[in-house]
Amino acid sequence: MKAKSYFFLSIFSIILLLSSCDDNDDNRRKPDEKTESENEWIYKQMKGLYLWDVPSKPNFNQDPKAFFESLLYERHKINGDRFSYIVEKENSKAKSGAISQKLGFDIQTILYYKERKSGPSPSVGFFVLNVRENTDAKAKGLKRGNIIYAVNDNQINYDNYQDMEYYLETASSASLSFYDENGLEKTISDIKGNFSGDMENPIWLSKIVEDGIGYIVYNQFEKGNNNEYDIELVKTIETLVNNKGAKNLVIDLRYNPGGYLISATHLASALVPNRNTSDIFLKYNYNSSRHDSLSSLHGNYINFLDHVYNTGQAIPKTNLNSLYILTSENTASASEAIISGLKPYMGDKLKQVGMTTMGKDKGSWAVEVSNFNHVLHPMIMRISNKNNNSEYGGNYENGISPASNLNVNDWEGVYEIVIAKNKYGTIYYCPLISEWKGSMKELGDKEETLLATAIADIKGEKRNTKFKSYETKIISAKVPVIERSRKPIMIVEPIISE
Repeated sequence: MKAKSYFFLSIFSIILLLSSCDDNDDNRRKPDEKTESENEWIYKQMKGLYLWDVPSKPNFNQDPKAFFESLLYERHKINGDRFSYIVEKENSKAKSGAISQKLGFDIQTILYYKERKSGPSPSVGFFVLNVRENTDAKAKGLKRGNIIYAVNDNQINYDNYQDMEYYLETASSASLSFYDENGLEKTISDIKGNFSGDMENPIWLSKIVEDGIGYIVYNQFEKGNNNEYDIELVKTIETLVNNKGAKNLVIDLRYNPGGYLISATHLASALVPNRNTSDIFLKYNYNSSRHDSLSSLHGNYINFLDHVYNTGQAIPKTNLNSLYILTSENTASASEAIISGLKPYMGDKLKQVGMTTMGKDKGSWAVEVSNFNHVLHPMIMRISNKNNNSEYGGNYENGISPASNLNVNDWEGVYEIVIAKNKYGTIYYCPLISEWKGSMKELGDKEETLLATAIADIKGEKRNTKFKSYETKIISAKVPVIERSRKPIMIVEPIISE
């Protein structure tokens, strides 16, 4: 095994690997020469990189997106490929994680039911995760927990929600229709984009919530152009733990879909006890038929680090009494890698609060060349911790679950929840608007459901809930497959570590 560590420099790097394929396939007749060339290129990349084997005789007579999809293994199934995707270059810089807008609030696409008789298929809307201070949206009454169902009088649906997301991300003003904390329909007109802060910073909040307990809301593993966000992240941990005495740390990853693996390595290096740079944080496992060639190029594992990569910034050493990770079904990829990779070193000191994570134990590369219009994001490796198939090891495709006493829903006490499934078995937790039971607490509020659960467990107390927990209802719903405009990501690209 090669003792190298690898991270990714840029999501949109050009990868020129490349295995050859048989040029005599009769299926390669297409009406468009450029499409033919692009599909040839796609096939070569997939044959040389993909975690699974590709079909030996695919149908090349398709547009590039359809052709790429035809190569994927057991598409949408839990034990197959749920995460590879292709995107046109002009759309390739779409955000991952919660969308942050100039309007000063953050949203995430969800499915919901207006009332019990709504039918088997839920509606699509935008869940308000966070409303920034000193914004027009805050002043006009938009709150965390509201569900937006229309933008500028246009109803959100399965066909337009991605366009609506993009509009809200870039708009300087908008009118919103939403369900408020009483389940009532409200409209706020002409919200102005007067938020002047740094909308890209993934560290939403850091504070001491009680004596000895620190709290960080971290929305995406984003390093910044010059590692400035990773530097800020490790400094934030040093401030809370080493300067302000937080021996117990709560890191909120419930809305974090992943991102740069180097950022995950920096975070893990600051949290692992008795850090040693010869210790393995994560392992890479490739397709068995090309494992040797890919591992010889890109290594087999990642070690912990003493410094933020390519900077002189020292990563603090901490000795926590406990580390709590807050999760939801939207916690994915690099976020799950933090739990998996640290578990062998922290044991029972690491606890998970919330819901079962998404189950993305795989990493990808961004593949593009200048003469074609698409960027490929194929899954190329499975990620495991140093113990491979032990607890939280090499296969958590069904997600990572908290202990039963710490398994709580983000919406507990606010909505009744309906569980719906699509035809592939993917589970969606859908709030029932007609059963709204109270306001959702702001992130960082000690009474907010997940944070309150963590604090109570740290103190050895039973959590007192202000609202009654409502029984989850289960229906047999066949929900359309929703393409995630903000993909759970963990893209890796080689650079040699310190």
